[in-house]
Amino acid sequence: PVLLLVIAVFTRVLAGADDNTAGEVLGGFALATMVPIIGVIAGTGAIGPEIDDGSVLYLLAKPVKRP
Repeated sequence: PVLLLVIAVFTRVLAGADDNTAGEVLGGFALATMVPIIGVIAGTGAIGPEIDDGSVLYLLAKPVKRP
């Protein structure tokens, strides 16, 4: 959240942009970077126990039958 505020301030001060431009920049930045980062954090948390047990290679390499 702090990084988004810094980007918003720089957008308004350096570019002389209005509220709409700052909102578009922040919206694009949040969608392009924050969503994938949150996905990686959630995914790592989901397979964390398998990584600790050492069974993650078995889970990822085991073939799955298709219906």
